[in-house]
Amino acid sequence: KKEYFETIELGLKKGLIVSESKIKNLYKFFFYFFFECIMPETLIEFKDKGMMPIKFKFKSEEELNNNEELDYLFNCIEKNIKPNFSKFYNLDTY
Repeated sequence: KKEYFETIELGLKKGLIVSESKIKNLYKFFFYFFFECIMPETLIEFKDKGMMPIKFKFKSEEELNNNEELDYLFNCIEKNIKPNFSKFYNLDTY
């Protein structure tokens, strides 16, 4: 979540023009996009925040099968409901 706020602040500092009335919508959109739509990455470790995978985070098939986020996603797919991953992020720290 820290990166989320830093990204918005950096955009504003670099000249992103957003009226005061629209800034709330900007924060809502990015919150929705990053914390409700995007599943937290708990399976693959990437190199330097890039998209180059370097290793799996799980050490066994059992550990993979007990991944809470993946189980939640599969459950949503099976029940045909829209996933909301915000409960997997520690949002109380901000």
